[in-house]
Amino acid sequence: MTADTMPTRSCPNVFDAGLPILAYEHVQNPDQAHQLIAQARNRAPIAMGTHGPELLTYELVRSVLRDPRFRVPQGMFLASQGITSGPLWDRVATNLISLDGNEHHRLRRLVSKPSRPGRPHGCARRSSM
Repeated sequence: MTADTMPTRSCPNVFDAGLPILAYEHVQNPDQAHQLIAQARNRAPIAMGTHGPELLTYELVRSVLRDPRFRVPQGMFLASQGITSGPLWDRVATNLISLDGNEHHRLRRLVSKPSRPGRPHGCARRSSM
């Protein structure tokens, strides 16, 4: 096979899917943003936002958050800024949102009950002890 017979893409690409374009960073209030999001959601469950694809339905967001293939990179994008070690890296890389699997679930169980809606004072009492 030569280069001119090689297909340019062998699998579907989100950028070629004809998704609605969603830009709401310029709006003056949250109601305008919600209106733009609702219009895009009427066309498709995913839109192309300013920074990449945006999920627009609860069901889709929930399934992606529960899928281990979708995860926050270790260090939360610090590596792309050239930071891969040191105190900032250590702090961010061990944060609950940066952890995966059993360690994430262990820490989440520790903080979930006192920080659930309706219990903000329970969390404050424990943290001040």
